[in-house]
Amino acid sequence: MNRKRVLGYIFIVLSIVLAIIAIGLLQSLAKAVFGFFRIFTGTLTSEQLGYAIGTLIYWTAHFVLMFTFWKYGRRWTRKS
Repeated sequence: MNRKRVLGYIFIVLSIVLAIIAIGLLQSLAKAVFGFFRIFTGTLTSEQLGYAIGTLIYWTAHFVLMFTFWKYGRRWTRKS
């Protein structure tokens, strides 16, 4: 086994762990999505606005990492 294949399996495991975390924090994800829509109402304080934007950035990075790890993990574990 070469390094890329081992790294591919590690990436797949990390992607699965991130997916399980996302499922476990589904309530927090829904809260972040609704918080994003509350930004446009104009009723948030600066602290709430920062929290809403921060959680949105976190969840975006979470899903980007999850899909990136899955993509490269699958690519690097294929037989050539």
